[in-house]
Amino acid sequence: MNAWITEFINQFGYFAIALLIALENVFPPLPSEIILTMSGFMTTTTSLSIIGVVIAATIGSLIGALILYALGRQLTVNRLKRLLGHRLFKLLGFHQDDAKKAEAKEITMPTSVDRIKNTERNPIVSIANTKCEVNVSVSQYTNFR
Repeated sequence: MNAWITEFINQFGYFAIALLIALENVFPPLPSEIILTMSGFMTTTTSLSIIGVVIAATIGSLIGALILYALGRQLTVNRLKRLLGHRLFKLLGFHQDDAKKAEAKEITMPTSVDRIKNTERNPIVSIANTKCEVNVSVSQYTNFR
């Protein structure tokens, strides 16, 4: 697999890096470690630059994430139930009841922050969060003890 990835990157350059990383996002068995390691190594032996490789990998990752997001938006719970009822998914050990786990739960968050615990420890966060409205309270996720 290493030789194929190296040859593909050598032949198509940054486009190959972006494409392989996007495919790795969608199809996890394709190892990004090999892609990025080979890409980094090829910056020393070809005309590829480190900045170009980083940008291509970032674009590829973003494209892969957008593909997964689009699939997730189209896959409703009913469609997921039908898909999980397919013979292939049953062979893989999935059940139609697994679709219930995918249902979104409504979460209500506070619309404004009045105060953060121990504001004397982090006054900048305190000032920023008390002067404007935010969707999530920092104190819910951070322990300032």
